[in-house]
Amino acid sequence: TYMDESMLTGEAAAVNKATDQSVFAGTMNTTGTITFEATAVGRDTVLFNIARLVEEAQSSKAPI
Repeated sequence: TYMDESMLTGEAAAVNKATDQSVFAGTMNTTGTITFEATAVGRDTVLFNIARLVEEAQSSKAPI
């Protein structure tokens, strides 16, 4: 199946995912069907960590 990971990576092309490869919260399956198991939730996800980094960057000042 192909996954649209553009929300995380900015890459426009969908990524082919094979059996036993990770898929990420916030991505979208564009073809076929997929069965998955959550291996991380909440604070342990890539999406949460991206949001945390953006929040930290927005709340700090760059050194002059």
